[in-house]
Amino acid sequence: MTSLHLPPLFLASRSPRRRALLEEWGVSFRVVDPGPEGEPPGRAPFEEVLSRAREKCLAADLPPRSGPGLVLSADTLVVAPGGRILGKPAGLEEARSFLSLLSGASHLVISGVWARSLSGEIPGKGGVETTRVRFRSLDRREIESYLEGGEWRGKAGAYALQGEASRFLQEVEGEKENVIGLPRALTLFLLENLARPQGETSWTSERS
Repeated sequence: MTSLHLPPLFLASRSPRRRALLEEWGVSFRVVDPGPEGEPPGRAPFEEVLSRAREKCLAADLPPRSGPGLVLSADTLVVAPGGRILGKPAGLEEARSFLSLLSGASHLVISGVWARSLSGEIPGKGGVETTRVRFRSLDRREIESYLEGGEWRGKAGAYALQGEASRFLQEVEGEKENVIGLPRALTLFLLENLARPQGETSWTSERS
């Protein structure tokens, strides 16, 4: 739970996982559409997630006469061994390929978060959080069983750590909420900073 006193908050995201995390933290919000997701232009992962989070935040479909408030958005990518960026798989074959790449190895989960105030600060403020995750070695039957359940759909890297893929986990170095889709410390820092603009203005992650 959080003791933040925030103006009305609009979450520009289609992710039920991000909604669940904000609810868990005691943050009141209203969901709005973030607009269509564009194709990744091939930027470096840290630049990519922050740019996409910012684009979602600015494109949020806000209700008319929203009044004072904050808009929050996020984007998450998985970086496999060798530096390959894994977004949401386009289909079953790509999801199978993603899980095979992650089997028995460490990978990075990188989330960009952006927030802006409707009172005038545009484009707002953002930051990036990184978590290192290691999966144990997965055999073909495990991968196929997981894929049959359909949990891979719409998930960066083709897995959801809070779901059935938790059994693949060997180690997490960093913030687990970041892997689920919304880093707690960074998100609350940005929201508090915009609600109290006299506070700190930069975010530093020891793991980024």
